[in-house]
Amino acid sequence: MHFGEALRIAPLFPSQYAHSRRISCDIDGSLNSTEYQLNNLTYGWWQNGTIYHYTDPDYMSLSKGGSQEGAQSRVNAAVISGTVFLNSDNVFDETAQQYMKTLLTNPQVNALAIKGKAFRAVEGNTGTNAADVFMLADKGTYYLAVFNYTARPVERLIDLKRGGINSKGVSSYKITDMWTAQTNVEESYLKVSLKGAESKLYKFEPNQGVVPNTTK
Repeated sequence: MHFGEALRIAPLFPSQYAHSRRISCDIDGSLNSTEYQLNNLTYGWWQNGTIYHYTDPDYMSLSKGGSQEGAQSRVNAAVISGTVFLNSDNVFDETAQQYMKTLLTNPQVNALAIKGKAFRAVEGNTGTNAADVFMLADKGTYYLAVFNYTARPVERLIDLKRGGINSKGVSSYKITDMWTAQTNVEESYLKVSLKGAESKLYKFEPNQGVVPNTTK
């Protein structure tokens, strides 16, 4: 094992010799392994920007995700984990090429990954499972990631205050889906519809004069 590999999986004490530490073991790209990696983020986010500059969620294997939704969830999991943002697909594989062109070229998503900041789990009592809602507060802007670890569709109603997003003096938020660029305005709750294996990544900004959506 070379020195760099040893540092990636080392205990916390040699942090002065490296810029990042792997918070998860090898990920094969499946939905189960994405949930496993996010379980490590659920309880290991605090190492990001404290002991180590970055937390390393291991590589992204998009073509093994089982579907485009699963592949996009793998990307979202890496984005919110404090980077390192590293793809491991075979570039000669046609499916991998399609996913890389679609999922690794979104300027907004890539810019969020470049921040190198780990999201925090909204709920911290998940037992042996991963949280499925994560949040990041960054200079007055909030980001929210919502995951579906099952193969069936699910509906989620996210309480923005519970998620740490409902700040004093802000009556409503402009919410942007960072993958589709679709926007809406909400005051207290966000309704999220997810396909099997799908995840969503949202950006919240204080609303400037747009009428909130009052239909639930």
